[in-house]
Amino acid sequence: PVVPVGMALIPAGPFQMGDDRVDYAVPVHTVMVSAFAMDKWEVSIELWESVRVWGNARGYDLVAGGSDGGKHPVHGVNWYDLVKWNNARSEKEGKVPAYYVDGEMTQVYRSGDKAPTGVKWDAGYRLPTEAEWEYAARGGVAGKLYPWGMDEISPTVANYVESKKGKTTPVGSYGANGYGLYDMAGNVFEWTWDSYGEYPQTAQTDPRGPSSGSSRLVRGGSWEFAGYYQVASSMLNGPGSRGYDSGFRSVLPPGQP
Repeated sequence: PVVPVGMALIPAGPFQMGDDRVDYAVPVHTVMVSAFAMDKWEVSIELWESVRVWGNARGYDLVAGGSDGGKHPVHGVNWYDLVKWNNARSEKEGKVPAYYVDGEMTQVYRSGDKAPTGVKWDAGYRLPTEAEWEYAARGGVAGKLYPWGMDEISPTVANYVESKKGKTTPVGSYGANGYGLYDMAGNVFEWTWDSYGEYPQTAQTDPRGPSSGSSRLVRGGSWEFAGYYQVASSMLNGPGSRGYDSGFRSVLPPGQP
């Protein structure tokens, strides 16, 4: 498949999701993930603004968001903002949007704070599922705590509290993992699609989390948290929360125009 500039192809394959050493990441279970493309970097304020301005001129109600600099990740955006922004990014590039406010998927989600009723999983930019995020963060390496394929973290490989930056760093400031993805640990938490649910005992294929829930999961840790946010770690966040240390990156199913 053709991968857009700035994205990395994440190949299809199985992996062991979860980790016995990580709170709430059990039981470890097999997940098969289909191929997809993922932003190499957390979405920067520059990219956010270019899509926001385009979208708001065409019926969207996207917020400005915050950032510590032009090349830094956007933060201060909530889950609803991100879902709508992904639709605007799709439409701006002539792609079919992923999220809709009706089950028949005829009305594109462009405004308001609501969970989409319909999702075209094989179309347009969207948030990664929790399984897609963890699979991509592992970078093709099994059984390790961190994206760089090791069980240790230090200020030389990620922006977390012990790095003593006191804010975000520009996207791509640290090395990439095995799939060419940067900052999958630290800098800003990254929103995923999923609501919280207990892990199953059996194998799954492309799981998308519970069908309902009052919170959404964020992954990866941030600049103000300790290094215990490993690839299998997650945290609950209300979908309306606009935290100053939460951002995201988009995924794109293969075969898009």
